[in-house]
Amino acid sequence: MGRRRFPAPGLARYVHAQDRTCRFPGCRKPARFCDLDHVRPYAEGGETVEGNLIAACRRHHRAKHEGGWTVTRAADGVVTWTGPTGRAYRTVPEPWEDLDRPPPATASTPPANHIHRDRNHSTGLHMVRSATRPASAKLSILRLSSC
Repeated sequence: MGRRRFPAPGLARYVHAQDRTCRFPGCRKPARFCDLDHVRPYAEGGETVEGNLIAACRRHHRAKHEGGWTVTRAADGVVTWTGPTGRAYRTVPEPWEDLDRPPPATASTPPANHIHRDRNHSTGLHMVRSATRPASAKLSILRLSSC
């Protein structure tokens, strides 16, 4: 089996889910809109595997290849970007919540059937967001009111 330059769809989804955003420090571009970049370049023998891929938006992908930035990735997922001046910037992967446990109840947690009401007083626009709306409801309900 030969080497593969582009990740298989499952690996691409995994890296996008793992990184969530571009891994450049401070960039918040969602990973699903980013390129998958080899930390060790493919042309230099870098493998197309989870430990050698990061999500990088097009701007920061180009900065790495054309702007003098270098990238390293530790086994724990910490990525270090080193700029042309030699200064290093670390990014730590965002933590995932344990989806098997419900979030802890706090005094500020509204009851399940609570309805949130936001009002823009200058326009009289009310936004109603039900905490228990059905999964088929994709948008918040807007209504105009004179009160």
